[in-house]
Amino acid sequence: MSKATFNKKVFIVSCHASLEYDQILMFRGLGYRVAGNFDTGNAQRPHVPGCDVSYPVDVGAQESDVVVLHQVPNYPVVFDDLCGKRAWNQPVILVNFGQGDMNTHGAVARILKVHPNAWLVNYSRTDMNRMIALGAPGERMRMIRFGKLLEEYEGWIGDVCSVYVSGNSIHRRGLGCGWDKLVWLIKHSGFPIILSGKETEEVGGIGELTYGGLRSMYKHMRCFVSFGTTPAPYVLTLMEAMCTGCPVIAWDNGCGIANEELSVILVKSRDELINNIRLLLHNDEIAHVVSERMYEVSRTEFDMVTVGQQWDKFIEEAMA
Repeated sequence: MSKATFNKKVFIVSCHASLEYDQILMFRGLGYRVAGNFDTGNAQRPHVPGCDVSYPVDVGAQESDVVVLHQVPNYPVVFDDLCGKRAWNQPVILVNFGQGDMNTHGAVARILKVHPNAWLVNYSRTDMNRMIALGAPGERMRMIRFGKLLEEYEGWIGDVCSVYVSGNSIHRRGLGCGWDKLVWLIKHSGFPIILSGKETEEVGGIGELTYGGLRSMYKHMRCFVSFGTTPAPYVLTLMEAMCTGCPVIAWDNGCGIANEELSVILVKSRDELINNIRLLLHNDEIAHVVSERMYEVSRTEFDMVTVGQQWDKFIEEAMA
């Protein structure tokens, strides 16, 4: 990954270890100094050497050249709090990664209209088009995918004839999580299903997996099912399955990346879900064709080098 043409410090505000980990790797690879109040170094994501962790938000916002604000439950409050501690000539880049039913688009559009140093990275074309329709200034927005370090992902084997569901955010919170569909599938489908994540034990989940455990699931399970493509963790787990080459079935709720023809298998009914799971579980040839498609698309869309170059250019424009 090419180094940045200027040595600037980026401060990342987030609430999700996976988001932080990937963006830390990307910015470090570009030559940026990175700080933030990170949740890496836990069971989910390892610590990244060379970045400042547990950094106070007020200090980090003042000392950094640019702030990257990942989607948080209340954008306006966090944004205003940050900007109250910063000079107005320093950009704050908001990241909007597909939480289309979380009522954030209107708030983000208003921020961009009012604050000239607010910038926006949309993760999906769906969200980009929605923000344009809301009147957000196009010159301060870009559509940039989320970059993954692809060499971390081992190739798919699919030697365990089971369905994998990552439940890190599927428990009852958040619209679009598809909890009801998951419970129905577990109770009525008869398929072998492995569900991991916090607060999933009540429906037969195996609890939260380690970083290595997640990788192993993507590698060995026959397919990955995403019951909602809107909440951020589902976007991320769907992407990680694709990067491994694990066949992906996603419930199409009209938001996020899965409805953008990224070669995942989209379903809109329980019958479609059942039929496609059965096909992948029992037809090795089709499962491998879908796997190859997942792998190829992930290399085109999620390569951290390409995504990093887009971020580097966008930050230069924001600071000009």
